[in-house]
Amino acid sequence: FINNTYKLSILYNTKLNSKNTVRFGAIAQQLAYRLDNNFYDESQDVWKSVLKGDGSTQFYQAYAQWKHRMSEHMTLTGGVHGSYYALNGKYSIEPRVAAVYTSGKNTWSVATGLHSKPEHISTYLFQNNQQGQAATYPNKNLDLLKAYHAIAGYERLLPLKMRFKTEVYYQYLYDIPVEKNSNSGFSIINAMDIYSLYNTNQLVSTGTGQNYGIDMSIERPFADNYYLLATASLFKSTYTDYYGDVYNTTFNRGYQLNIVGGKEFVVDRKGRKILGLNGKVLYSGGMRQSPIDISTSRQTGETVYIPKQYFTDQVPAYYRFDLGVYYKINRKRVTHSIQLDIQNVTNRANFYYSYYDNKAGAVKTVNQLGIFPNIAYRIDF
Repeated sequence: FINNTYKLSILYNTKLNSKNTVRFGAIAQQLAYRLDNNFYDESQDVWKSVLKGDGSTQFYQAYAQWKHRMSEHMTLTGGVHGSYYALNGKYSIEPRVAAVYTSGKNTWSVATGLHSKPEHISTYLFQNNQQGQAATYPNKNLDLLKAYHAIAGYERLLPLKMRFKTEVYYQYLYDIPVEKNSNSGFSIINAMDIYSLYNTNQLVSTGTGQNYGIDMSIERPFADNYYLLATASLFKSTYTDYYGDVYNTTFNRGYQLNIVGGKEFVVDRKGRKILGLNGKVLYSGGMRQSPIDISTSRQTGETVYIPKQYFTDQVPAYYRFDLGVYYKINRKRVTHSIQLDIQNVTNRANFYYSYYDNKAGAVKTVNQLGIFPNIAYRIDF
């Protein structure tokens, strides 16, 4: 795939008086693409062209916003956002509103509104090829993916230059592409890449989804030669298929914890030589996958999932520890730095996916990348 995006934006902002500000803007994107992709269909023993095209389309956005300072402590923002996708003429009009109240070290906020976006161009131009017939594009008229968001947040400034944030949210997704097939629970929500579309036929924009949860974080921006960020999330993520049945999404991990930190040490009297350390820990519930129907997979010679049990299995928890160290020399006109980053220091074998191996006649598991060191030297003028 070759995808290039050219973007032009314009913004007009004016202050009407001490309490009111209005903003108008527009964004135009030229989306150029070159697609050429084939896959081997084991069931028919043929290679199929699923993507082939060279061209461009456009995505236009426009918005208007009014910001009203109701008092010294409270600000209200309202507006409307519009989107238009030239590839198939689909559009969306989206009202949005938000309010922020600040008192001393405390800030409360609420926001709600509609949002939309197009899928990747390859989804719309995915081909359905039948022998002896011209290629068709069954997904070309899919709607924009749409979502209703509602968020409430709280923030407090803490001692030691730290900040605490928490946010509860709800998202209702609609006009989501799903497959019109009684034996398929496919939804674009769960698609990792274009390969997820290979065994689909026609998609229709009748699916939905729900995400809700709570996020919390403690942040200490870089100061006094160190920084720290810790985040924790509890959430649930579900979707509906073509028939309206509700299932977990593949991303319904349930929880996630991140800790990121770093410190710099000045190692000479002039303050020009710096040794730095960075670390990151990620721990989360495992992703969801559908159980494989082994007997049917043996008959067909390819991976077949048990119908109506989509994403019911949860794989083992995900854990990764990354570590980085760098040495930097600041000179008058140039800065030299050498850096070593080690991803997955503990070499944990995190689950990626499982599949039916026709040659072995058994289900095989593929893990994600293990320990991965990377060294770099950089010069800044």
